[in-house]
Amino acid sequence: MRLEKKKLLFTAMLLSFVFKLMACQASEIVFSSPQTEVTADIPIGTNTPNVQSNATALPEEISEQQPLATSNAFSSGTEERSIPSPRQFHAMAYDSNRKVVVMFGGRDKHNSYLNDMWEFDGQNWHYINTDVSPTPRGNSAMVFDPNNDLILLYGGGDENWTYDTWIYDATRDWRILSGIGAPHVFNPSLIYDLEQKRILLFGQATTGDYETWQFTEGFWQQLDVQIPFPQDIRGMLFADYSMIYDAERQRIILQTALDRTYELINENWQLVLSKDSGDGYLPGAFGPSVYDFRQGLSVFFGITSPNEPLEMEMWNYSNGIWGEVNLTNYPPVRTNHAMVYDESRGVVVLFGGYEMEKNLVLNDTWEYDGATWLQR
Repeated sequence: MRLEKKKLLFTAMLLSFVFKLMACQASEIVFSSPQTEVTADIPIGTNTPNVQSNATALPEEISEQQPLATSNAFSSGTEERSIPSPRQFHAMAYDSNRKVVVMFGGRDKHNSYLNDMWEFDGQNWHYINTDVSPTPRGNSAMVFDPNNDLILLYGGGDENWTYDTWIYDATRDWRILSGIGAPHVFNPSLIYDLEQKRILLFGQATTGDYETWQFTEGFWQQLDVQIPFPQDIRGMLFADYSMIYDAERQRIILQTALDRTYELINENWQLVLSKDSGDGYLPGAFGPSVYDFRQGLSVFFGITSPNEPLEMEMWNYSNGIWGEVNLTNYPPVRTNHAMVYDESRGVVVLFGGYEMEKNLVLNDTWEYDGATWLQR
């Protein structure tokens, strides 16, 4: 039985790897919009247009577009389904102005990609019907910009990887932004930098290098930032990573699955923790991290090792040190889940993912209040 559990975990991680490696193996890059689909052949291993340190203007928004067909069978204007369907590889963000969790897309139990949108108000999920929507996709990144009252969605993919930028703002509809020089990275991670009032993007380019971009005032700009990888892992896929904004120290943290934690200090990524550091590092993290504003620390929830027993682990990052949190109850073991912090209620909200022990795609909602997990 233990061997089977270990095989299931490795299978789940392998599936996650395969999905994220699609962009490396694809022979063409696809840019999608509601009206047209334009493909551009870019040989893998070649550089994307060099726009480093140069701001690139995005064209005017596309305002008159036809709705896209969704891969979920919702009737227009209805909210008949009370909870979202089971999914993994979905994107979530917390809208602090309207005090709701926003979720988009993912991949369902039939391996079909979704482009439905939901909001969770702390009590119930509500399906949001929009006239325009990004194409069905999984593994995209999404973040809320409180200064401009908008949600930004970047990238993701289905059979093809996309590098498009979408905005959901006060109009309560999606609009696409695109332009030469926009980021071409996969496995994207987004975070809002409260101090600099900008959105930061981190991801892997088709060259194998990792890039850092900022989005401000409708512009994407690549930052001249290098990340200090050892030679033996340069060009490798991180498999899993997420950025966190540490409000206590006003610093961006990058948590990776390769036993390394970086911080963006003076616009440079600096390695602050690894397994060579001794105690205080986070081992092989497969799962998301969020910042808990109430406790003033970062929270990781996921899997750190395929070793027995197969269990979820929680770790907190505070003052430059990771420490494991030991609780008596956790949500079922899973990967590919999404997690955000609900600032108004002071809880971490988790939805969905893949439960490897039962080979099951999930649609459960959990909350963590700093002491216990509770299923909603």
